[in-house]
Amino acid sequence: MKKKEITTMLGKGILSFSLLFYITYVKAQTIIRFSDGKTIESIVIKNDKKNEFLTSSDLKNFQFKEGTQILYNNKVVDFAVNNDTLVVFDKVKEIEEVEILNFNNKTEKTVKKTNQQNVFYALNSNYQMGTSVQINTEDKVTYVKSISVFPVMKNKEVLESGKMKIEILPNINGDPDEKNPILSFDEDVKKIKTGTWLITLPRIIKYPKNGFFIVFHFQYNKNNVFALSFKTTKESNVYYYNPTYYGGWKKDESQGILYKLKILQ
Repeated sequence: MKKKEITTMLGKGILSFSLLFYITYVKAQTIIRFSDGKTIESIVIKNDKKNEFLTSSDLKNFQFKEGTQILYNNKVVDFAVNNDTLVVFDKVKEIEEVEILNFNNKTEKTVKKTNQQNVFYALNSNYQMGTSVQINTEDKVTYVKSISVFPVMKNKEVLESGKMKIEILPNINGDPDEKNPILSFDEDVKKIKTGTWLITLPRIIKYPKNGFFIVFHFQYNKNNVFALSFKTTKESNVYYYNPTYYGGWKKDESQGILYKLKILQ
């Protein structure tokens, strides 16, 4: 099944930032400073250009919105809400193209899979296709900020006539769990081009212990039309979703989609 183009009559996907994502924030009750793990009693949150001074006890009734920002030391910083905890990323630095090694300081860095040259997976319209994402976190608490994939444009006109939906799905016993998405959002198809497609997540997510799946769903007015393909790697697997023919998800053993993560650790 290793060809220059692997076009299957199966599942594929796509993305955009109209932010039609389905996210439920659990109400935070504790604020944690990422650099040292210490609890913070209060934080400044910016909503609709207005600053609000909130304590940890206030946060359990606070509604996070699209565009909500957190200010720490008068600077806008990244944050994540997981269970009842709000994590404020106060001190991170960006490192490109490094492996996960032992280190002492909290770091933002990139994790990249090894590329398998000249092998591609085609993304067919109206079917879901995803790849497994699993990294060695060295048992450190890890958050994911963005995911990059490496497409080759095949039909720009078709691509821009469709809609791309992306889902981040939990790994349940080795298969994607489409019933309980971690994130689900649209990506602007006009941002997609040959080379690198940077997918900045609508919110930073905590890396699950069992990893996760990134799933693409290109929605178009005809089935089995493809407008782009993805570079691949032997270090992950592609999964196709077709309840009619497979009864759900099917794993392709040969290749997975090449990806790069930006993580906070």
